Amino acid sequence: MNVLVRKLRSGLTRLRSVAMSQRFGVPPERIYRDSFYRDGGFSETEHSANVIAHWAAGQLMPESLLDLGCGAGHYLRAFQQLGINGFGLEASPEGVALAGLAVTALSFDLRRPVYFNRQFDLVICVEVAEHIPLRFSRNLVASIARNAGRHVLFTAAPPGTPGVDHINCQRPGFWHALFGESGFRVSDDLTDNLRETCKRANTAAWWFGWSWCLEPIDREGRLVQRAARENKGQ
Repeated sequence: MNVLVRKLRSGLTRLRSVAMSQRFGVPPERIYRDSFYRDGGFSETEHSANVIAHWAAGQLMPESLLDLGCGAGHYLRAFQQLGINGFGLEASPEGVALAGLAVTALSFDLRRPVYFNRQFDLVICVEVAEHIPLRFSRNLVASIARNAGRHVLFTAAPPGTPGVDHINCQRPGFWHALFGESGFRVSDDLTDNLRETCKRANTAAWWFGWSWCLEPIDREGRLVQRAARENKGQ
């Protein structure tokens, strides 16, 4: 009898875990609670955030930052320590609360379009897209591109990556196509530099496994910021 009870309890626990998903209409704020931000991959986030902030400050030289899906504010704090002020949006109020008072973060459902009255030099979106239902993928990418003045740093878990409510794990080409629709393209040289830096620094795996640095393109499909860098070097 005790064995049967344990099996039933275990089965119910697994069932609740599967059912607690946006697939079944559960809102993000019910899925991503305090324990989500304190456990799992977030244990590596502080180190990764410091590496990324220093890399971006040296390579991209942003003066402003927007973090879409800012979690508990690790990246906002890392950039702020380098004098780069940022603004973060996070679906869960519990994530926003954990960000603390030193940075600016707001609870916002990223399934909805994001509009600001300005652009930011750098927009980052780190391991967020796989948590967004497929039908809202274009909304998310458009929000990133619309608010990015110069550069985007983007990571999204590929198919087969385990994680809480990973309902939209896509191959890179899926995201690249959406960014192309919004006027952005991957900068191969910056992406290679970013990944090599992260691999040497032993950051979280997504930074050297499936991260991209993107830039806006002009009417001829050329990377705008790359052309500016080349002209500056002449």
